[in-house]
Amino acid sequence: MITEDEIKKVNNCIASIKNGSDEAIVELYTSMGNTIRFIAIRYLKNKYDSEDAVQDFWLNIKKYCNKIWHINNGYKYLCKTMQNLCLIRLRKSRNSKEKLTITDIELFEKYGDDENLNIEQRTLKDIFKQAISKMNDLEKKVFYLWCYEEMSIREMGREINISKSTIHRIKANVEKIIRETLIENDWVM
Repeated sequence: MITEDEIKKVNNCIASIKNGSDEAIVELYTSMGNTIRFIAIRYLKNKYDSEDAVQDFWLNIKKYCNKIWHINNGYKYLCKTMQNLCLIRLRKSRNSKEKLTITDIELFEKYGDDENLNIEQRTLKDIFKQAISKMNDLEKKVFYLWCYEEMSIREMGREINISKSTIHRIKANVEKIIRETLIENDWVM
């Protein structure tokens, strides 16, 4: 819990920054640096994204301080500003994800041809291509997300916008198709 003295110190730093003091930025960073970093990690859950967000925050600190017209609790204001910046980043990253298409999977499969594979690996790859050709479009998407993206059932459901139980059933069908194709090709399991 932050004390009244710490709030006053942050408020004084904000007032000094508004008046053009660069030394106040250093003092504010000393007071709130760890808190701002904690907020970023808490929301973004990724070290690199968090570091970027924190750098952006401190890069624009003068702008955020100048937006305050009445300083009552600058600490709370800056924490809320960082929280909002993180939420904006999360929203942008969710909206920027492109949906997976069957063409993407087919291109990935073609791109994956490697001349350095041994005979056993090539045979297994051909068997998987056979299995994929037996799958419908939805099963191919689940196969790709499960095998190549290593997504959980919940993540796949969010990506394809289908319930967890349906994804679970489709994944079971995919496993069955793969297993049957391996057995048809005399692959020892």
